[in-house]
Amino acid sequence: LEQLNANDLTITVEDARSGQLWQITDGGVQIRHGQSGLDIAIDFDVFNGTEELAETIIGIRTDKASSAAAVGTTFANAAAADIALQSPALSFLGVLDAPISGALRAEFDTSGALDFLAGTLEFGQGALQPGQGVEPLGFDDAKAYFEFSPEEQKLEFSEVSLNSDTASVVARGHAYLREFEDGWPSVFLGQFSLSDIKVHPKHLYDQPITFAEGATDLRVRLSPFTVEVGQFVLLDGAERLVAKGRAEAGDQGWELAADIAVNQIDDQRLLALWPVSIVPRTRVWLDENIRSAHLKDVKGAIRLTPGQDPRLLLGWNFEDTTVRYIRTQPEIENASGFATIENTTFTLSVEQGSVTAPQGGVIDVAGSSFQIPDVTRKPAHAKVRLAGRATTTAVLSLLDAPPFRILRRTEFGPDIASGQARFEATVDFDLKKKILIDDVRFETHGTLAGVRSDKIVPGRLLVADELEFRADNARVEIGGPVRLGQVAADAVWHQEIGPGRAGHSTVSGQVELNQDFVREFRIGLPEGAVSGRATARFDIDLEQGQSPAFTLHSDLNRLALKIPALGWSKPANSTGRLEVRGRLGRDLGIEFLELEAAGLKAAGGSVTLRSGGLLDRATFKKVRVGGWLDAPVVLQGRGAGQAPLVRTTGGTLDIRKTSFAGAGGSGNARATGGGPVVLELDRVIISDGMMLTGFSGEFDTGGGFSGKFTARMNGGAALSGNLRPASNGTLIKIGSNNAGGVLRSAGIVEYANKGRMDLTLQPRARPGEYSGDLDIRNIKVKNAPGLTDLLAALSIVGLLEQLSGEGINFDEVDAKFRLTPSVVILQESSAVGPSLGLSLDGAYDLRSGRMDMQGVISPVFFLNGIGQVVSRRGEGLFGFSFRL
Repeated sequence: LEQLNANDLTITVEDARSGQLWQITDGGVQIRHGQSGLDIAIDFDVFNGTEELAETIIGIRTDKASSAAAVGTTFANAAAADIALQSPALSFLGVLDAPISGALRAEFDTSGALDFLAGTLEFGQGALQPGQGVEPLGFDDAKAYFEFSPEEQKLEFSEVSLNSDTASVVARGHAYLREFEDGWPSVFLGQFSLSDIKVHPKHLYDQPITFAEGATDLRVRLSPFTVEVGQFVLLDGAERLVAKGRAEAGDQGWELAADIAVNQIDDQRLLALWPVSIVPRTRVWLDENIRSAHLKDVKGAIRLTPGQDPRLLLGWNFEDTTVRYIRTQPEIENASGFATIENTTFTLSVEQGSVTAPQGGVIDVAGSSFQIPDVTRKPAHAKVRLAGRATTTAVLSLLDAPPFRILRRTEFGPDIASGQARFEATVDFDLKKKILIDDVRFETHGTLAGVRSDKIVPGRLLVADELEFRADNARVEIGGPVRLGQVAADAVWHQEIGPGRAGHSTVSGQVELNQDFVREFRIGLPEGAVSGRATARFDIDLEQGQSPAFTLHSDLNRLALKIPALGWSKPANSTGRLEVRGRLGRDLGIEFLELEAAGLKAAGGSVTLRSGGLLDRATFKKVRVGGWLDAPVVLQGRGAGQAPLVRTTGGTLDIRKTSFAGAGGSGNARATGGGPVVLELDRVIISDGMMLTGFSGEFDTGGGFSGKFTARMNGGAALSGNLRPASNGTLIKIGSNNAGGVLRSAGIVEYANKGRMDLTLQPRARPGEYSGDLDIRNIKVKNAPGLTDLLAALSIVGLLEQLSGEGINFDEVDAKFRLTPSVVILQESSAVGPSLGLSLDGAYDLRSGRMDMQGVISPVFFLNGIGQVVSRRGEGLFGFSFRL
């Protein structure tokens, strides 16, 4: 028998191990008997569950000399699962759902065991489908060339290629069959080298990702289908991507754990590797805001668990990078640091970098960060934390750039002060194309060190060792201890931000009132006028386009004051009240000033200054000092280092309550040093019923109180006088060429005229008391009530008629007395004329008008006066004693 043919066969084949049934149709068998053995050719179609049949041809050759055999098979459109069942070496094909065409060649030894297997497999469009519960991973086509060594249980792949709409790769390597059950492996251990790697899933990448070469070590478990990658390496030049992980197909879907590391990469390459569907908004932000970046030590991890949100971690270090954190802000240059994506949070931290500010140079921003707390949010929300160190001008110019604009509503610019600044700022905003100030929430705080400015207070140098500043959407504040020239203060500048707040800010704080304050602001008080120090509270309103308005309040505690021109002082251990309102800058001046302390009350004050801040004029509508002065007062500046001129314009001075002498307050300050004083007073009260009116005098307080004055007695007779320093205060000299008029105006006599009067008041040790000398020459007295009563009592008819008629002449009138605020003590007095001589002493109460006097009257004094040899002046040889 040489050949046997059979056609049109229909055969049902059952695989007892797997239970798989195949229906073979249109089969044909040809058996040929050759010299060395049998050649068997079988061709048939296999129903594979689709509309197309798998065409299969099997060739078998046996050896007559032994039981060895060789089998060759070609097939087209066969199901991958069917091929997987033909040999344990091909069992890995069982997880594929794809048509296969190819050829297999197998050799069996004499015992019937497989001795060799090789094949070519070409896959049509299909998918990796390890189970019904997982999403299949599709491919377009694939090809594999392999040989199998049963002895080593090793599959050697000379080439494996795969193409899909997401990736393509060419590999070569080997896989070992392990962990057998009933002769079939459950595990494949593989090691492959990779080339021509291209990744391009259209829903993940905009452009294909390519790698020149790679390698992988993996273990595949068929049930449950699990892939464990011990190492996955992709190389492209110096770029090295390393990954490891594990994927398992479960009933509910894929469970994945993968770790990835890249040694170095640039920003564009990272974005190319970043799937567009994974945190896309973060990817877009990085694409638009990270430039010229050199990235290294990129590490990532992803965890997928069915029924749970994906967990993602990606981190990398960067250097030589440009970062734009807000579109309207300068970019961070030469930045280095690290970035992470952890689940839905993206964070970029700058460990080193700088910003070139609009003004003032470069800002060191090491320690800054950018964060998107939830990358899945629409629109994504960003949080920027800026940390900076630079010049004060640079930091303020950065904070004045959009969207912050912290100085936009003030008249100040970033160059308002020099110094060094450190700050931290947090900025919150949504990532969108156009960001307005109302879209941004920010808060910043920091310190300004070594601050110097001549712009905050024009004409004054402000310095500070350290100031603190804060700013947010509602306000800007800068404050701390400062020195304005030599004046120490603690102040806070406050700027409200928002509608209706444009151009308005305030400065509040405390300032020391002391001699340095007087010098710095050139108030014009002489050295020694101020000692000690007091604290004053001040507030300054800064309105754009206007001179700053200020108020100042102090209780003057621990501040000693002297105004020599007024003979007034305040001790340091007393309190008072100072209230000032005015303006600074070009219109520097005080619009309202009130001072109340130590018996002095100055109200309705205003001050104007000359150029350079020197005192021009200080006007007080009402000044009361110790109860002795109640008058409007003007202080007229006389230049730097000069005490001002003091001028009164009306008002009252009660001489009974002051002597411009002594020490202490309430009008008893010794007048030592000072400037000129011009007193124009309505009244100078000497006693009840006796005053000087129309008082006008010019005085000097340098070294004491001295000067000249003119006045009228009770609005009547004119008189003049002068003042000069004395041992206990101020010596007063008063003179008049109408002594009679002065006495008449004083109410002492009804009528008197002529005569020269000189009165000297010498201050005594006790304040307010004087020793007096009165000298009157050639006065005529008429109708003197006291003298009339005396002459009537003595029945001196001729003198009485003379007094009431033509009057009595006195050639000399002399008196020595002591004057106190309440009593005149007449120690010794005399009046001498041709008709009459008189001596008198005693006391006169200025408050009640009561007197207690005694004396001697000597008639016909031109003869009787011979008795003065043995009597007092004004007493004759005989006379009459009397008491009033």
